[in-house]
Amino acid sequence: MLKPGVIPLSLLSLALFVISCGGDMSEQGQSTPGDTSSIVFVADSLLPESTSTTRRTADPRIILGAEASESLDSSADLYRDYQLVGLVTTRYEVKGATVFVEIAQCATGTDAYGLYALTRPHGIDTYHLGVEGYLLGNSLYFTQEQYVVTLSTFDETENGPDAMRLLAVTISARIGTAGAIPDQFGLFPDENRVLPSARYYRTGFPDIPGLEQVFTVSYLFGSDTLLLFLAEDKGGTKFLGVREYAGRTASRTSPATDFAFDDNYGLTFSDEKHGVVLAGLKNLILVGAIGYDASRNEALVRRWIDGMP
Repeated sequence: MLKPGVIPLSLLSLALFVISCGGDMSEQGQSTPGDTSSIVFVADSLLPESTSTTRRTADPRIILGAEASESLDSSADLYRDYQLVGLVTTRYEVKGATVFVEIAQCATGTDAYGLYALTRPHGIDTYHLGVEGYLLGNSLYFTQEQYVVTLSTFDETENGPDAMRLLAVTISARIGTAGAIPDQFGLFPDENRVLPSARYYRTGFPDIPGLEQVFTVSYLFGSDTLLLFLAEDKGGTKFLGVREYAGRTASRTSPATDFAFDDNYGLTFSDEKHGVVLAGLKNLILVGAIGYDASRNEALVRRWIDGMP
């Protein structure tokens, strides 16, 4: 547990540690992240200077992506999966509250969104801060451009959240351009959509070898959850990987010939880990549904596949 006055090595890594220990992401890391050493690290320049209301009380500490393994322990792999260029941590006094700040810089805005969304609970209230932000407990998270910003405080009075918001708005203004949620999420339907639930998995999801760079959104049908996913698949290798995986693990596999997949490249299968899965190629995109139920969500899934541009 962190002690007041001590700068945590990485604020976001504390949340990522919970994910990595929980097993949900334990089989990630099947692809090799790109080399980020040629990207200039500039996140430290986004830290506000001291003013009459905001006083920096610790020297910034920088951890470059190449140092992640030695410095970030169990969360290092997750940072690397999202092409971490580096991160900077420091501490401020704002309105009498101590605020710890971390700014993680990824290679792209899509990588940053993916890293940010990993720790964001589905359905939580969000802020219009950068691309998006949310407050959870004593921490405030937001993503903007290629950055993930995490602020945390031990002050449980009203001063704590107010101080974090003030500092977050200042950092957001220093980043400048608001950025936008990755375009791929615009391909998902709005009906029954859980907001927010959009996630980007740069490495293997859902525990299927070769299934990477996947965008997902969750949907609710009563008490049942449906997960739609898509990934660019110009060579069809991701679909072939899903089909090979189904052949090895599924209790039942059948072609999905009644859906509008390219050249009938579609299938359904069922296994203990995922339930019923529908997957296929549509316009060089792998699209699919986990938790598919012909009696409850087929209409939405069919409209989505039929309308895929």
